[in-house]
Formats: sequence, structure tokens, C-alpha cells
Amino acid sequence: DCNANGIPDECEIASGAEQDCNMNGVLDSCELAAGTATDCNGNGVLDECDLAAGSSEDCNANGIPDECELLAGTALDCNANGIPDDCDIAAGATDCNADGVPDSCQLLADATLDLNGNGTLDECEFAYGDLNLDMVIDGSDLFIVFGWWASPFPLFGDLNLDGVVDAGDTGLLLVRWGPTPF
Repeated sequence: DCNANGIPDECEIASGAEQDCNMNGVLDSCELAAGTATDCNGNGVLDECDLAAGSSEDCNANGIPDECELLAGTALDCNANGIPDDCDIAAGATDCNADGVPDSCQLLADATLDLNGNGTLDECEFAYGDLNLDMVIDGSDLFIVFGWWASPFPLFGDLNLDGVVDAGDTGLLLVRWGPTPF
């Protein structure tokens, strides 16, 4: 009688007076009171049961309903679709710079991040080698690489991120020659 009401728990469960959604023989209300289970969305159902029933999603499989992560601020949802950003990315949303924010959200927030308007963050195009943002790796980009050759702290052309524009970057540019994948 975990709730000390004089009625055996199994009788309360059998009569439907109390719930035991995880069927462990302990009243859900007692599990919540003892802190051995959670109901983060406050719907009166244990989180584990919400997840098992499919009434809550857990796209990152961490045992916490997505809506609770969003409410608690432990997950972000930049496009307000009710799905945490990391799950949007896992499902195929583009995050070319691997910063954990879908590129579409960054572009909506700041159009200057895509000066050529092709829907790809310019920083990703620069990193790939399309240094003039014309959606093709060609002689114009090679010319820019040569312009930054051996410069300390180059703004463009350090495609292998070793801190200097050199033959390694030229090699990457040549391997990527042609239309960009963006």
C-alpha cells in the first residue's frame, strides 16, 4: 500500500483506481512521489509509458520525451517544428558546417550568410573551394588560392585548415574541380 490509503496496491491497479502503466506492480503515483519515475510533460503518465505508447517522441533515444527537452531548454528547435535540431539533422536536414544548427535556420536568421542565394552557407562553399561563390571550382578559384599563397592567417584558400595556403590546398582544389555539390 505505497500510498497508505488502506487499499492494497494490486487491488487499486486491478480496479482501475490507480495506474501502473509500466506494469511493475508499483502505482505510478507512488513512483512519481518517490522520484523513481518522471512525468516531465505533466500529463499524468510516466515518461517511459508516454514513449512506449508513442504519445511522445524521443528522436535522440535518450529516454527523455522531446517536448520535455524543448521545454527545459536542453534541446533547441530553431525552426519551431517540435523536433530538436539534432534530430532534424539526423533525419537529413543539412548542417554543412557541423555546428548543430540546421543550415535552413541559419539562413532564415541571417540572409547575409548566403550571398549568392543558392541556399548553401557561404562558409561551406568557401571551405569546399568555391571561393568566388559561382557554384563551380575553376580557374577563378585557383587564382584566389594563388592570391593568398603563403599568407599568414589567410581569409580564403586554406582548404585543409593547416594555417597556410600551399600545395595541399591547391591539390584539394584540383580534386574538387568542376561543379560544386551544393
